[in-house]
Amino acid sequence: MQYVLISDLWLITLVGALFFDLALYSPFTSRQDLSLLVIILTFLLNAVCMVLTLKIANEFRKNCNPREIISIIIRLIKNHPVLIIIAIYAVIKLCFLYCILRWDGAFYFSQLLKCVQYFDFSWSSFINNFNWFGHPSMGYAILMSLGQFIDWGNHYILNLENLILALLAIGSFYKILIFFYKDNRIENTILTALFAFNPLFFGVSLTFSIDFPLLVFWTASIYALLYKRMTLFVFLATILVFSKEPGVLLYLLFVLVYLFFKYINQLVYNNNNAPGERIGDNSIKQFICLFLPVMFFSIYLFFTGGLLWGDGSVQWSGSEFNSFGFDYWLMKERFGQMFILNFSWIQTLLVVLYIIKSFLWPAGVGLSVINPNSERNAMLKAFVITYLSFVIFNLLYITHTNPRYVLPSVFFLLIFSYHALLSIFQSKKIRIVILSVLLILSFLQTFKTIDPLSKAFFGTTTIGKQQLLNIGPGDGLTYNAEYLVIDKLLDKFNLAINITEDTKIILSEVDWFTHFNGAGPYTSVYIDRTTLKRTLKKDNAFQPETFCVWDINESNKPANAYYIYMFWVGDKELELNHLLRYYRIMETKIVEYHGYYFEIYGLKDENK
Repeated sequence: MQYVLISDLWLITLVGALFFDLALYSPFTSRQDLSLLVIILTFLLNAVCMVLTLKIANEFRKNCNPREIISIIIRLIKNHPVLIIIAIYAVIKLCFLYCILRWDGAFYFSQLLKCVQYFDFSWSSFINNFNWFGHPSMGYAILMSLGQFIDWGNHYILNLENLILALLAIGSFYKILIFFYKDNRIENTILTALFAFNPLFFGVSLTFSIDFPLLVFWTASIYALLYKRMTLFVFLATILVFSKEPGVLLYLLFVLVYLFFKYINQLVYNNNNAPGERIGDNSIKQFICLFLPVMFFSIYLFFTGGLLWGDGSVQWSGSEFNSFGFDYWLMKERFGQMFILNFSWIQTLLVVLYIIKSFLWPAGVGLSVINPNSERNAMLKAFVITYLSFVIFNLLYITHTNPRYVLPSVFFLLIFSYHALLSIFQSKKIRIVILSVLLILSFLQTFKTIDPLSKAFFGTTTIGKQQLLNIGPGDGLTYNAEYLVIDKLLDKFNLAINITEDTKIILSEVDWFTHFNGAGPYTSVYIDRTTLKRTLKKDNAFQPETFCVWDINESNKPANAYYIYMFWVGDKELELNHLLRYYRIMETKIVEYHGYYFEIYGLKDENK
């Protein structure tokens, strides 16, 4: 136990030491307000980290013979086959490190680069720059800034950091399943694979947003709480509440409901002298640890004047954007994203069947698979109420319809649907078959849209011969990983026309939606002179000049240009009709990648 505590403390001090060390030595930060206090703090963090590292190394030497490392690894894999799933996931994700941040991901990346560049070791520069777009995001921002201190603008490092966080979530989810259902090792492994290859989780993990850490640190926090690693729990839960406002909602509601049910269980069952899990001497310690993240957030609110989100409201307006109200179209979209999207309708169906069964045969259902006199029971009840509140929040809060906003739903729906499966089907073989079929469907849906009910509910749009869901422009496409073909096609386009600095490109949009040249001064996309691939690095790179279709007129039209129809934001017929007023089509090219393609039109001024 002491070794675990030392390891947790080491991890926390390591993150702190890395932050200050990398910021101090980074050529990209300002040291304008560097004080003696910061230098002393950095020295102490490094000293403590070094001492803890030596302690861990000594414990490792005492308990582990280097010659036995291979046999230990083999035993681990044998006892925990989920490690194979994690390895497969990591290998697949490594193939996507090239992904250039686009849409909202580009905006968030610009904020990350800005917070690194303008960090001058003052408290004000930290608060102002590490909380992006008015969100309390500084917990996640600290972690993601580490790589940019090393190489500012390197999206490969950022994608690698997100991969590490995804692995943290996957491992934590498996340990949570073991805690609840320790005798179902095969099913727990399949469920973990379902979590890892959930299309929404996979797709969002390939972009950059402050919704991704909500699922990561929610899952990791629950793991730490269940296994009584309270020091680690405080650290992870603090990052959760300092990722985005829904993290505060999830955490605070969960803590209150969890403590309520836990202590109710104690009172009821202890008074009846029933066997169960008693509240021990560590109750006060746990209570303090549970409320420390809330206290930290309260201090933050004090410094910010009580402003929860700088760009939104928590008031009921009825219909205004970024406030609470009734918007029936948005409610329909949100409902579909939580309960239908990416074969989640199958999990929803299992939960509905469980509810129906509980009404028809109440004696045989309930929380029968969990000891009613246990902390597990309190935890599941807290999950139910927390998720219902999360669902209501998303149905009533009027904002964009980006699927990543409902990402935490992945965790809850998997837990609830498996709980339902255990109650509905007593046969282990039937459960394994159902989970395996769902895993196959989910894996396929991660890379190609095949879910017929999702297509019927959301509608579709086409990119070449393939269909994608018509959830919304930009970030609406991040419901799985299929949107990455856009970057492949844009790179192939560069090669097809042998793009140069003098090339003129006409697009449906030239800013956020297409993200060919970027979404601002910090995320402008360049073309590498050697490979002709898109990059965020300025070295040995150039930018072609781009035009919006609707800005083209007689006075500003370039003599020669290429027009690309952007399926997710444009209307090809209207756009071509407009361009044909000024141009003749000289050539048509098809840039294709595995059945996905762009139609490219070479245009020439009709008067020349």
